[in-house]
Amino acid sequence: MRCRAGPGADLPPADACLELSGAAGAARRAPARTATGGTIMLAGTVSPGVALDWAAQDVVRGLLTVRGVHNYTPADLAEAVAWTGSAAARPPVADVLGPVFPPAEVDAALAGAARTTALRGGVRPLEK
Repeated sequence: MRCRAGPGADLPPADACLELSGAAGAARRAPARTATGGTIMLAGTVSPGVALDWAAQDVVRGLLTVRGVHNYTPADLAEAVAWTGSAAARPPVADVLGPVFPPAEVDAALAGAARTTALRGGVRPLEK
């Protein structure tokens, strides 16, 4: 789930776009790179003078959530990572997720996604 503004920008929009670099171009393109109902999080664009030039209608019609994060610490990141493993972070994915494939079968996962009515397909991460 990352926002790509450079090479590979032809990827489909992401559910979440995290701008951490301070690159104004990445922040400007965030609404176009974020899927309907997605979230844009700006943390790197803290320098004065960065004009985003977003059209309000793109945010409203896209049902986008925009958040700014400032002065975060390593402890904040640790808390966020811990939260992602909590029950609160687990949506009822069974209602929207189709079959889940191992990484070696990613071609089958993509082919299956084209034939299913599920909202999302799954590729299981590699075990450590």
